[in-house]
This record gives sequence, C-alpha cells and structure tokens, in this order.
Amino acid sequence: MPRDGQAHALRVMRDLVRAGHTHSSLLTAALLHDAGKSAARITPLTRSIFVVVERVAPRRLARWPATGWHKPFAILRDHPRIGAEWARAAGCDELAVSLIARHQEKLGGALSSEEDRLLKALQAFDERN
Repeated sequence: MPRDGQAHALRVMRDLVRAGHTHSSLLTAALLHDAGKSAARITPLTRSIFVVVERVAPRRLARWPATGWHKPFAILRDHPRIGAEWARAAGCDELAVSLIARHQEKLGGALSSEEDRLLKALQAFDERN
C-alpha cells in the first residue's frame, strides 16, 4: 500500500482501539480495508474523477472494465472485493474478510448481527480518517 494508504489504515485502527474496540477481526479489517486499491496506481486526480463519475453516472461506472484507461477507476470501484480476496489468500479469518468486502456497503436501519455492528464501527472510523 502507498504511504498515505498505510497511514490512513493505521489511523482507523488506532481510533477504533482508542474508542474501546478490541475485536481482532475488526482491527485486521481496519488495517486492510483499502489494500485492494494498491492493485493500480491511484492519483489524487483519479480519485477526484472517480467521485464525480460515481455521483453523476454510477451505472456507467459499474460497467467500466478493469483494463486500459478505465483500470484505476475499476480498481477503486472493486477494491473491497479485491482486498477481501487478498486477505482470504493471506489467511485472514472469514469475519475480517467479510468486513473488508463489505466496508463500502450501505447499511440499513437495524443492525441485527455482530458483523453489522462491527461493520458500522469500521465505516464510522474510516469516514473520520
């Protein structure tokens, strides 16, 4: 991961710990949730364009292939799945893998499972950092 990505991951984990979170799968996911972004070179301009396209043309973004000039945008779109696959291959537990895979997912109202509650915490601290 690039230095800024590593620093972000460490801040997310540190703040979770400071808030009293100790679940090892959550802390693992905090460190690895954006690892999939390192599958391509992501520049600040790429991130900015991605945010605009995601807001104004999300269906078009969903169809972009992971090749050619589309690749960095597809990697940003798919980084949760990519990171989860890498985490599984590296031997992370299935809860950590699921949290990584789902960290961009929109959660509904009631958080019915422990996984949903952990995911909500990961998302909250990810947004703050």
